Amino acid sequence: MSQTRTNAIIHLPTTTDLSAQVGTVIKLAGVNYVPHAHAWYSEDRAFGVILSADAETASVAAFDGGYAGTFLAKLVEPAAAGDWLYCVNSGADVGFGSSGYQGFSGATFYAGVALEDGVAGEMIEAVPKSLVAYTMP
Repeated sequence: MSQTRTNAIIHLPTTTDLSAQVGTVIKLAGVNYVPHAHAWYSEDRAFGVILSADAETASVAAFDGGYAGTFLAKLVEPAAAGDWLYCVNSGADVGFGSSGYQGFSGATFYAGVALEDGVAGEMIEAVPKSLVAYTMP
């Protein structure tokens, strides 16, 4: 049954435990015709950010879905308030990088704006935005 939502927090099943991935980017992929949250890789289109998760489900704020609030973003490089945040998968970490730092190269998406300063490994508050494709120099 289809439903409508007034806030784009989507509850999705997972195929692996994503509870340690709160604040990171996910992709949306079908498993037996059912949408599931999966870890994001740089060649994938980013779908949203994990707000909470356990071994079987994840609550996700969709980037293109009118999420009316802020989210915690896991940083993989330093960021300052006002920086655009882009999706990063370094091979070791998945999270967000900063337009003010740009320590990674290649194709990605801008997906949010930092509301506070932070360093790699920290969770900062951010505002989601509709995805903007970008190739880092």
